[in-house]
Amino acid sequence: MADVDYGFLLSGGVDSAVVSNILLPLYKEAQLEKGGEFKPIPTFTVGMENSPDVMAAKAVVKDLGGSKYINHIIRHFTPDEVFDMIPKIVYHMETYEAELIRSSIPNWFLAEAAAKEVKMVLTGEGKNYVMIVRPSPLSSFRVSNTSLILRCRRTIRGLPVLPGCRLSYGFAERIEAYLWNAWKHQSSQN
Repeated sequence: MADVDYGFLLSGGVDSAVVSNILLPLYKEAQLEKGGEFKPIPTFTVGMENSPDVMAAKAVVKDLGGSKYINHIIRHFTPDEVFDMIPKIVYHMETYEAELIRSSIPNWFLAEAAAKEVKMVLTGEGKNYVMIVRPSPLSSFRVSNTSLILRCRRTIRGLPVLPGCRLSYGFAERIEAYLWNAWKHQSSQN
């Protein structure tokens, strides 16, 4: 898949879980083609101890096969580290916009952790906006009704095709199947 070592950024949300789930088999295949010993793919998560994102990412790692396939690296941070980082983030981001600063701090910690292990990372950044949802752990995903599935389908299929950037038809179908199966599973539990 790549000429350099790489890993996945894993928040535990649908976006990074879908990317990891789709790309993990390709990673395994590439490892087998290289020959030698299988090396679990590094995944990187950032958050405070036992935060929802950290717990969700752990659940996704378990669903993906655990430590047999995943080397899950979690970068925990403390409130003191956050406050100490603000001047550095403001300097590099050249902004005082609170939302940008707030989101940049954990991303900085995440990038530092990943850079120690790999040269490149794959991420699902932004997919939650395409999906119109941001659930917590994948294992507790709930779909209220079929209208959400239809809404996601219309959104995905309605995206414009831009030069060098397109969302494949197959991806949309996989997302739709995932949502439908999640809804069916939830319905059978009630």
